[in-house]
Amino acid sequence: MSMHHNSRAAHDATVRERAERERLVLAAFDSLGAASDREVARHLGFTDLNAVRPRITEMVESGTLLEVSGRKCAITGRTVRTCRMALA
Repeated sequence: MSMHHNSRAAHDATVRERAERERLVLAAFDSLGAASDREVARHLGFTDLNAVRPRITEMVESGTLLEVSGRKCAITGRTVRTCRMALA
């Protein structure tokens, strides 16, 4: 069974967008060091946490990022997860 060319184009665009978002998130952690999801989103200019949270979660699950602590977020004052890049 083959995929319709419109579906293939949409899929490919989604994959490219996801890879670009991952690159941006990694660059934010490189700049910030350990940071909360909200701190990463703010650093990148996003107001919606869903712009970064799925990529951060995927990268934690793959071992690219590590959850290092729960601390008070500098933005909200709430205790949140803090992640950092895994050592190579």
